[in-house]
Amino acid sequence: MSKRPMAVTKEEIVEHIKRIARAEGSAPGRQRFEAVTGVKRHEWYGLHWARWGDALKDAGLTANGFQGQFDKEHVLNAYVSLIAKLGRVPTEGDIRIERRANDSFPSHSTLANHIGLRRDRLVAALDHVRQHGLGQEAAKILSEAIEALPPASNEEDVVERLGPVATGYVYMLKSGNFYKIGKTNSIDRRQYEIGLQLAEVLEPIHSIETDDPSGIEAYWHNRFKDKRMNGEWFNLDASDVRAFRLRKKFM
Repeated sequence: MSKRPMAVTKEEIVEHIKRIARAEGSAPGRQRFEAVTGVKRHEWYGLHWARWGDALKDAGLTANGFQGQFDKEHVLNAYVSLIAKLGRVPTEGDIRIERRANDSFPSHSTLANHIGLRRDRLVAALDHVRQHGLGQEAAKILSEAIEALPPASNEEDVVERLGPVATGYVYMLKSGNFYKIGKTNSIDRRQYEIGLQLAEVLEPIHSIETDDPSGIEAYWHNRFKDKRMNGEWFNLDASDVRAFRLRKKFM
């Protein structure tokens, strides 16, 4: 993110906090706020507030909102309820659809922040179901999903031997009648940054995970070059969007 030409005002930071809270359904912690906005601690600490909790209070949020044990339980209850509703472990798409239909359901990022991803999330949900007696069917679904995962020791061996594979994303966003195709290593942050520049609502369409975001971005830009409007914005039709959405991952 490029450096700002002047200091961020107190009012701007408060608006950023409110926007993140509305988008994610949770009061952002200091590190989450910094990751999304690029605003560093030194830009507010000792200038506008002495504590991050005071900044949240000025934004009308509880100082520890959605970050304590009670809120983790709320997130787990919501996740288990969706499992019961679907009769299976939700995909990321299921979570996003539920969030759009129900503002009280945690966003994908809130779920990740509170109960992790993949194995950690499934294990936490299974423990929660068993502790609170939330039904044998949910416990069965979660147990089978955990058993289907590759052994944790194998995953750790691969990471130790080869190191983690760095990946990024090529995303498609819609604003008005046009679509933007770009690359990022943080979809939430990039969507937030773009949204600040637009008057119309920004709608996420699809993202492709890849270890070559520059190459995959260039592929789609070239494929739709005859429909390019300005910069990374394109005038696409339904078949173009469908073709992009069919791509799950490039590795």
